[in-house]
Amino acid sequence: MGIQFTVGDTLAAVTAQPLPAAAAKLSRRSLLIGALAVAATACTSHGQRASFDPDSAALSAARDTEHRLLASYDAAHPAYAAHLAHLRALGGPIPSPSPANAPTPASPAAAAAAERASVAQLQGAADAAVHGSNAALLASIAASHAVLGGAAR
Repeated sequence: MGIQFTVGDTLAAVTAQPLPAAAAKLSRRSLLIGALAVAATACTSHGQRASFDPDSAALSAARDTEHRLLASYDAAHPAYAAHLAHLRALGGPIPSPSPANAPTPASPAAAAAAERASVAQLQGAADAAVHGSNAALLASIAASHAVLGGAAR
């Protein structure tokens, strides 16, 4: 008859050979990396937090200012087009022209005063902005308002 093996003989043959040192290190590394990956995934898998933009309040205030300044100008005035461009850059909704609800444009002196009044607010928001792109945008709008406010004097 042939050779017969028992379960004990098979296990003894498998476990009798020591693992190479590289295989043992790889197993520990794999275990540690796997544990870190699971821990990192567990920290983020409970739901994504809404990303908060620290500049959102300043950008919202700038959009409100642009809407107010748009109301100061007739749609044919060059400053109106400049403020539309500012709104687009700020990601704000563009008002649809409706002649029936169009506000009465402000006098040139009042429009210039409104432009000048917005400069300090925009410069302060640009200085306080966390993101460089927002700071640059707010500063350029402030500069535009300074020019528009000085041109109508």
